[in-house]
Amino acid sequence: YIRNNSATIFHPVRTASMSPKGAPYGVVDGDSLLVKGISVLRIVDTSILVSYDSLSM
Repeated sequence: YIRNNSATIFHPVRTASMSPKGAPYGVVDGDSLLVKGISVLRIVDTSILVSYDSLSM
């Protein structure tokens, strides 16, 4: 029962950081949301947030 009816309250954010175009750091181009080095893949979830306040209510 517990395994089938429980869920995590951990919300992973900031795991694929945005950075300016041409920057040597970061995974996602902050202007286009494209993954650097891949022309057809965008990240559009909370993993790209640079900072955040409480997201849960």
